[in-house]
Amino acid sequence: MQELVPVLLHSLSRIPVSAAELQEGGDKDSAKDKSPQDLTQHTVVMGVTAGAERHCAELQQDYSHVCLADAASGLHDGELSYPSHQAFAYGMAKMKYIVNALTTGSDVLYLDADVVVLRDPFPVLLKSGADIAVAVSDCGSPATEYVVKNATALAMDGATGASAEQRALQAGPAASAAAANDPDATKYSTGVTFYRSTPGALRCAYSLLLDMSTLARQGDEAVWEQERFAAFVPMCARALDMVFVELPQEQFGTVCGAGAGYRAGEQQVLVHAASPDTQLSQRAEVMRRVLGVEEGEVKEGKGKGKGK
Repeated sequence: MQELVPVLLHSLSRIPVSAAELQEGGDKDSAKDKSPQDLTQHTVVMGVTAGAERHCAELQQDYSHVCLADAASGLHDGELSYPSHQAFAYGMAKMKYIVNALTTGSDVLYLDADVVVLRDPFPVLLKSGADIAVAVSDCGSPATEYVVKNATALAMDGATGASAEQRALQAGPAASAAAANDPDATKYSTGVTFYRSTPGALRCAYSLLLDMSTLARQGDEAVWEQERFAAFVPMCARALDMVFVELPQEQFGTVCGAGAGYRAGEQQVLVHAASPDTQLSQRAEVMRRVLGVEEGEVKEGKGKGKGK
């Protein structure tokens, strides 16, 4: 919360949102407000520890986001890096938050804290017609064949007793399925994921959460949300005849290494500093470099920093 979220919020605060865009996106209440708005006014920051909750509230003195807390998460402060059990647990908590938001009728753009936004992403996302969209990157997880025995059937076919997800898999593996060691495989990076508030998107998100929780109860210690997403969601979307979009890297980019010398392209909408082997401070440095700001220019709560 202290290293990355201030930089993410700083990037969002620089992007104005017009009443016309809010109206088009279905946010009619906000569209009636004629005062200047930026993307932080449409951002919810979820804190999973007491310290994160406090710092999120301090950041509200500089930005217009909403803070929510989850005292039942069981997570704690520190580096929740893969493959720690905290990182696995966070993936399950993350899907819980997404499912909860979808049930309110809201479209959800989930962003990891190590993302910086350069342009309003919603015109691109809405124009794509996606029910579910996800970033792709070299450091993502490849689509692999979904294991039927772990499927959670939410709606059973009366004739065959098979769920829609199971029937789709029995017809063949996902079109994009590939072995993890295939360098040409499409790899999904769920640190940037968009869900439209549609019945199908909610069903796939909820089914993914159930899939993960089932594996965890069975004693599987390595239930990584990104890997399960890559195996399950493309197949689920196809089974329910939804639009599943792989976001173009030239617009939704990812920095997989240290990020030295990285420069965002003209078409870049956002950049994910998804370097799994780097410390939080190093990722924050990459984020600031992409934004073209110095550390002191980013507000950090309680009026700290030099401004937006």
